[in-house]
Amino acid sequence: MKGLFRLSTRADAQGMLVKLLHLHQSGRGTLVKGMELLSRGNMENDFLTGYARVALEASRLAANGTHPVKAWSDRAADVFVGRPEARVKSCPKSAFLGLAAAGLINGVPRGAYTRSLDNRRYAEAAVQRLREDATWAADPQRLWSAVAEQAGKKRHNGQMDVVIALWCAGAVRKI
Repeated sequence: MKGLFRLSTRADAQGMLVKLLHLHQSGRGTLVKGMELLSRGNMENDFLTGYARVALEASRLAANGTHPVKAWSDRAADVFVGRPEARVKSCPKSAFLGLAAAGLINGVPRGAYTRSLDNRRYAEAAVQRLREDATWAADPQRLWSAVAEQAGKKRHNGQMDVVIALWCAGAVRKI
C-alpha cells in the first residue's frame, strides 16, 4: 500500500487541503504533518503540478546550501525530462527565485537571484494573502486574481502553484 489513502481527483485533493487548512488555522492540526500524510497518499504525483514539485525539491536543496538558481535548474531538469521548454519557463522559476531573493524561503539567505520584478511581486503578495488567511491556498486561480489585479486578463502561469506548495510544506517564512 502506497499511503493511507489515494486521492482520486484534483477536487478530492483540494477538499482535503481545505480541511487541513481549517484544522491548521484552528490550532487543532498541523498543516505540515497533514501535507506529509497527503504526500504519502501520492499527492505529489496526483495533485501537485510539476512546478510545485520543483519548488519543494529546490527549496530543500537551497536550504542545504545549493544556490537557488542551480537548485531550481537541477530539479526542473529532473522533473521535466524531455521537456526543455518546461525546464526554462520563467514565471514559476521567477516566483521561486523572487521568494528566495526576499528571504522568504526558510533556510535560504536573501540575495539577488532574479531580475523579474513582476513575478517576485506576485509571489510576495500571495504570501501576504496566505499569512492573512491560509485558505487562499485551496484555489490558486482565486489567489492569482487577488494578487495580480493589475495584470489584467493574465492567467497565473505556475507562480501560484510554486507559492502554495512552499506555503503548505512550511517552507515559507511565516513572519
